[in-house]
Amino acid sequence: MPSLGSSSGSLSGEARNDQGADGSLGAATLDPGSQAPDAEASARKRHALGLFAGLPRHYDLIAALFSFGQDPRWRRTMVRALSPSAQDRVLDVAAGTGMVTEALVNRSGCTVVALDQSDAMLEQARRRVSESVQLRDRVSIVRGEAEALPFADDEFDALTFTYLLRY
Repeated sequence: MPSLGSSSGSLSGEARNDQGADGSLGAATLDPGSQAPDAEASARKRHALGLFAGLPRHYDLIAALFSFGQDPRWRRTMVRALSPSAQDRVLDVAAGTGMVTEALVNRSGCTVVALDQSDAMLEQARRRVSESVQLRDRVSIVRGEAEALPFADDEFDALTFTYLLRY
């Protein structure tokens, strides 16, 4: 699989993995205070954060309805095209509730870092991860922004951003 040349933006904070008692990485977070305060966020960013604040509990259903049931097919096609190996580390930007993250791990056994700016969406992703031993062992969840990725260059073998460009 081709290497992702660079996954960096300006660093906005340090990512840390809060490992659970079972050694899983599913509770990763971004250090507090590293997110830009709402007052500094652009109107577009505030709109996106507000839009997703009330959606997470029903987001997966809404996405399926709005796509006329096509989103599972799109997700399978994307994961199949990416074709990560079990040794690959993938960054899923704008991961939302973690559906793409889950599909990547289930298909290939790769390790995924799921990044999103919405606490509410990430809470749903954390639930999804906590319900699966395979996901708990292969997924880290990080709160962060696509414009300021908290990672160094060349940390990932692949990148997904399925829903990033919609908002």
